[in-house]
Amino acid sequence: MRLDWRWAVFRTAEALSAAPCKTAEHGAWVVYASTLGELNAITPFLRLLRQHAPHPPLIFISEHPHYFPSFRTAWPDSLCVAIDHHSERAAAFFRTHPTAVLLLAEIPLVPGDAPARLPFAWLHHAKAAGARCALINGWLYSEKPACRIDRLERALFSRAQLQHFDLITVQAPGIRERLIEWGAPPERVHAPGNLKFDARAAVRAGVPLMADRPTVVAGSMNNAPEYALVIEAFIQLRETMPQAALIIAPRHPENTARTDQLCALLAQRGVRYRLKSEGATDAPDCLVLDTLGELAGCYAHAGAAHVGINHNVLEPLHHGRMVSVSTGWEPRYPSFAVCRAMQEAGWVVEAADAQALAAQWALALRQGPVDTRGLARFEGAGERTLQLWKQHIF
Repeated sequence: MRLDWRWAVFRTAEALSAAPCKTAEHGAWVVYASTLGELNAITPFLRLLRQHAPHPPLIFISEHPHYFPSFRTAWPDSLCVAIDHHSERAAAFFRTHPTAVLLLAEIPLVPGDAPARLPFAWLHHAKAAGARCALINGWLYSEKPACRIDRLERALFSRAQLQHFDLITVQAPGIRERLIEWGAPPERVHAPGNLKFDARAAVRAGVPLMADRPTVVAGSMNNAPEYALVIEAFIQLRETMPQAALIIAPRHPENTARTDQLCALLAQRGVRYRLKSEGATDAPDCLVLDTLGELAGCYAHAGAAHVGINHNVLEPLHHGRMVSVSTGWEPRYPSFAVCRAMQEAGWVVEAADAQALAAQWALALRQGPVDTRGLARFEGAGERTLQLWKQHIF
């Protein structure tokens, strides 16, 4: 008998997903982006979309409110709302915020699949309120549910979630095929390509840091082994380029333990540093970029760029910067396929150790920017997605 209520909820969700809905006219566009990375991935398309439609109120929802200052920097007129797993709060949100469209950035295609916490209730109540629902630039991580609630949602609502979407666009045809096997309506699922390649037009340079010095920008550093590799390579680089400077950006700088760990390693190796959060724009040797939303702009002023494992190599490439990476990338991340394609194009170089990394940086600092206009052949997903949006959402 304990399963009766779950089955009832499941059947209700199935019925709702199959029923036609009326769009909430003149309502807001509600955008779910788990992190700044997901928002950055769809920003070029979102700006393109708003050129072809009236500008409704824009509301960002996320389970990570520490990203909201960066969201507002990119979209100053937006409202940001923190979400949680309580269904009644999702229902209250859509009662008080008339919504025309609920748009998901990349993930999650099915409950509990990705490092994101969007409960099924948000789709359910958006649909009940008459909103159109779309997920763009989708990717499957094939992760196991992280907790009991995720396991329940995965078991009960995977098919219903896929059927709630009026449009799903994904980065690769293989993902589309899997979603159709799991119950997504084939006519609503499309594979127009990866929107991240279209970010060139949206790229903006930040304020120059470490000005007038040959500078390496190492972004999205994940953990102590990556910190140590980059620090050692930088020390070796300065043996031949004493004026070289390093800007290093740890992942999730809001986690102060990570930043403290990085600073401790810099101090142990005798690398003098300052923190960007303290107002620094320069430093004796190294500037620790412990702030959110500034990394992409820093790449514009880099002489050499390095990207942490499983992260976005396109950001520095869009600024014409040769990119180095270390070994150990995982195929389940969407960044893997992009990194491999850019390696084949000759714009990304993999370095196995600190010595190889230092040599690559020295070469990049001497040669200057590289011609990455060939990236244009990978672009166009935004226009293709726009045409699909016009068919399914407008």
